[in-house]
Amino acid sequence: MHRAGELSSKVNNNRANDYCYRLLFRDNCNWKVVPDNFFNKHGGLNFLLRCNCDVKYLRHIPTFYRDILIAFDEIKTLYNYDQGTETILFNNKEILVDGKPLFIREWFIKGIHTIQQLFNENGQYLTFQEFQAKYHCNTNFLQFYQILSAIPVSLKNKARAQGKI
Repeated sequence: MHRAGELSSKVNNNRANDYCYRLLFRDNCNWKVVPDNFFNKHGGLNFLLRCNCDVKYLRHIPTFYRDILIAFDEIKTLYNYDQGTETILFNNKEILVDGKPLFIREWFIKGIHTIQQLFNENGQYLTFQEFQAKYHCNTNFLQFYQILSAIPVSLKNKARAQGKI
């Protein structure tokens, strides 16, 4: 009985991996409209797969989409994939505002994706005024500082170290 469960899990993972590949690398297919629309709420599938996310924070996600994200996360773990995913600002399970990872579409569209982009040339967080001058975002100072305070010190230090490479 246990072996049947393992086989079922492997089949589902293979199906999810195949579907993920087709979503990422096949353009202009009519069937992609629904999953593209769903994943675009979180920056798109390609971006979401690079994030340090946990599917438990993605509410109302269809089971099959959850399987895709879980299977891809297992692959990243298996191959020790670390391309700075921990310092991606959005959908990050370690950067929580009101108990949830954040995603701010305006920031994302303006190219703000990583913690490093919130630093000045001295490796300190930008002030609100510096942030506004650099990115021209429609963000108030309370939201800005709430986000900065949600970033754990360990991630801030890791982002600084990655920025110096």
